[in-house]
Amino acid sequence: MSAWFLLALLMPVAEAQSPAAKPAAPATPPAAAPAPPYRLLVCLRAADRPMLTPLFVSTVARQVRDQTVNYFGALAEVDVRTSGHWLLDDFPHQGVDAPALTPASLAAHGIQGTVFLAGLDYRDGFYEVSWRQADASTGQAGPLRRRRTTDRQWVSKAICLAIRSDFPVLADVRPDPSNEFVHLTLRGEGHGTRLGKLVGQRCVLRPYWVLRLRQGLERRPVPNTLLYIDRERGTDTARVATNLSEPWPRRAVIAGFEAVKLSTQTGRLRIRLLDAESRLPVPDCSVSANDRGYESLSEADLLERPDREGWVLAAREFRQIAFVKVSHGDAVVRMPVPITEDLCEQVILIHADQDAGEKEDFRRSLRFLVQDLQSIQTMRAAAIREFNELNSQKKYEEGLARVRAALEFIEGRLQNARSSLVALQERAGRRDEGSRALVQAAARQINEADDGVSALRRTRDDVETAITKRDAQARANVIIGVAQQQEQDGDIDEAILRYELALSEQPDQPALREKVDQLRKTWQVKGPDHEQARTLIYQRWAKAEVTEIESLLPQVQKALDTLRARGDPLSARRLSIVNNSHLGQLNAVIDQLSLRSAEEDKAELEKYAALTEKLAAFQTRVVDYLEQALTESPPAAPAETTPQPPSTPLGPDAAPPGKPAAEPPKGGTAVPPEKPPAAEPDENPAVKTGTSQPADSPPAVAPPPPAKSDEVEEEPIR
Repeated sequence: MSAWFLLALLMPVAEAQSPAAKPAAPATPPAAAPAPPYRLLVCLRAADRPMLTPLFVSTVARQVRDQTVNYFGALAEVDVRTSGHWLLDDFPHQGVDAPALTPASLAAHGIQGTVFLAGLDYRDGFYEVSWRQADASTGQAGPLRRRRTTDRQWVSKAICLAIRSDFPVLADVRPDPSNEFVHLTLRGEGHGTRLGKLVGQRCVLRPYWVLRLRQGLERRPVPNTLLYIDRERGTDTARVATNLSEPWPRRAVIAGFEAVKLSTQTGRLRIRLLDAESRLPVPDCSVSANDRGYESLSEADLLERPDREGWVLAAREFRQIAFVKVSHGDAVVRMPVPITEDLCEQVILIHADQDAGEKEDFRRSLRFLVQDLQSIQTMRAAAIREFNELNSQKKYEEGLARVRAALEFIEGRLQNARSSLVALQERAGRRDEGSRALVQAAARQINEADDGVSALRRTRDDVETAITKRDAQARANVIIGVAQQQEQDGDIDEAILRYELALSEQPDQPALREKVDQLRKTWQVKGPDHEQARTLIYQRWAKAEVTEIESLLPQVQKALDTLRARGDPLSARRLSIVNNSHLGQLNAVIDQLSLRSAEEDKAELEKYAALTEKLAAFQTRVVDYLEQALTESPPAAPAETTPQPPSTPLGPDAAPPGKPAAEPPKGGTAVPPEKPPAAEPDENPAVKTGTSQPADSPPAVAPPPPAKSDEVEEEPIR
C-alpha cells in the first residue's frame, strides 16, 4: 500500500529552493521513508497511414512527454513509449480497444500505476485520437474516448488534455458519522494546485474497501456507492450516494477506505432492469432519475416505463452522475450511476415482487386521481385569484365569465374523480392498511373539492344577482365577502382596506362602520411585546421550514401568552391557521420517514412524531383561547336592512341572496360569519390527510400520525 503514498514534504519543481537558500531544519525525529509519486505509462499506438510517419509519431511522443512531465512535475513519473512494450509490440497498428485492460492482464505483465493506451489515426482529412486508461492498483478501467482535429500541431495537445481529464487521482477516505459525507485526503496533497485542477468540481469517485487478506491488501469497490464533490464543501469533502445503510463498516478485515476518480462526462442513460434471481426482464417498474440527488426526485423526474426487455431510455442528459430510483411493488432500489459515455448503459438487479403489476397499476390509478384532484384545486384557486382581481377592478362581467368557465372544467373532472374513487375503494379493500389510508385521504379531498365547487356555484349565482341589481350595495357586499374571508384568514390589514372600500362604495352602512371601528381598536398594537409577538407569528412562524419549527415553537408559545394578555384573538386566529399548516407538513415528513428502514430514519421519525404531539398540544391551547375569546366578545351590532352581499368564491357557507346570514353565536361579536380558509388559494394544492371542518368552527388540531403496521407500506404518491 505504501507504493501509493506521495512524498509528503515534496514541493513542486518550480518552487524548489537551492540547498544554499534553504533554512536550517529544526531538530525533529527522523521522518518515515517517503512514498513514490504516481506512475504514469503512456503507450502511443499509431495506425499504418502515410500521414503518420515515424518522424511525426516520435515528435508527438516527445511533445507528450515534455508537456506531461512539465505539468505533473514531482506528482508523477511519466514514461511515454511508441515501441518496446507488449501493449505496442503485440498489437501493431490496431485500435486501442484491444487488448482488454483488466487487473489480471496488468498484473501478469508487472504493470504498476496508471496506463494510458492512446491511438493515433488519420481518416478523411482528420487526425483522430482515441484512448483508454486503467489504474493497476484498483483495477478501475476508463471508457474508450475519441477526439478529432484537422490541426497537425494539435495532436500532442489533445493527448495531453486526455491524460489530464482522465487521470485517476487516488484519495484516502475518512467517513463522516452522518454517512452523508466523507472527508478526502488526496494522494499528493503537496501539489495542491495541480490536484485541484485534476479533481475540480462535480468530480465523481468510486470508493473501495481496502481488505486485509492473507495474500496482502486487496481493494474491492463498495457496492452501489459513489462519491461526488460539490462546490459547497471543496475538494476535501465529498457527498455519498448509496443504497447501503452502512457503506463504511467497522470490521477487522477492513484496513481502510480509498477512492479513485472516475472519467465522467455529460451524457444520456439507458437502464436495463433484471430479476436478481432469474435474470429475466422486469417491465412493471417505476423509474425516476436526475443529477441533483435523491432528495430532489419528483414526478418530473419519472422516466418512461420499461419495455418488454426491461430497457428504459432517459430522454434528457445527466451531468457526471445519475441518481436512479426503481420501484417495483414494495421493493425500492436506489442506484447511483456514473455517466462515463455519451450513452451510458447500466444493468440494475431487483428482487421481483409477484404482485408488482397489480400494485403498480393501483399506484398509477391513485396517482392519476391525485393529479386530477390537484388540477381541480389549481383551477379553482386560479379562478378565485382572477375573480378577486377582476372584482377589485369592478370588472364583474369578466369575473363571472371566469367563474363559469372554471365550473365547467371542474364539474367534469370532479365527476370522473368520483368514478375513479369508487373503483379504487373496491381495490383498496383487498390491500394493506397503507393503501386504504391513501384512498381515504383522496376521498376526503374529493369531499373538500365538492365543498369548494358548491361555494363556487353560490359565487356564480350571487355575482349574477349583483350584476343584475347593478347597485352600489351589491358591489359593496361583494367586497365585504372578500374582506370577511381575509379577516378569517388573519389578514386584518387587508380586510380593513376592503371594508373601507365597501364603505366608499356605499357609505350608508352604520353597522359595517361600527364593525370597522371595533376591528381597528382590536387590531391596534398595545405595546412593544405585542408588536414582537405579532411579527413573530406573521413573519417568522408563518414562513418557517419544517426544520425550524422545533426551535421557534417555544417563542411562539410565549407569543400566545402575549396575545392572550393583550386581548388579540385576531392574531391568534392567524396563529391557528399557520399551526395547522405546519402540522400538515410534519405529517407528510412522518409519512416519508415511516417508509424507510435505516436507523437514522427511525430516529428522525421519533423526533418528528414527538414534535407533532407538542405542536398539536399547543394548537389545542390556541383553539381554547379562540373559543374563550368568542364567548367573551361583546354582543353583535344590529344587522343592516340592506340586502345581503353576494357570496364570493372565498367561502362555501355564505348566505344565499335575499336571506340573512347566519346569526353569530350567543354572546358573539359583530364579526360576520366565519368562512373556511379558502380565500387565499393553496399555493401547492395536494391531497390532504386532515378531515374537513365546518366553516364556523375553529381550526382543528391535527391528529398524531397513525400507528404503522408491521407490513411494509407503499410509497405515498405526492
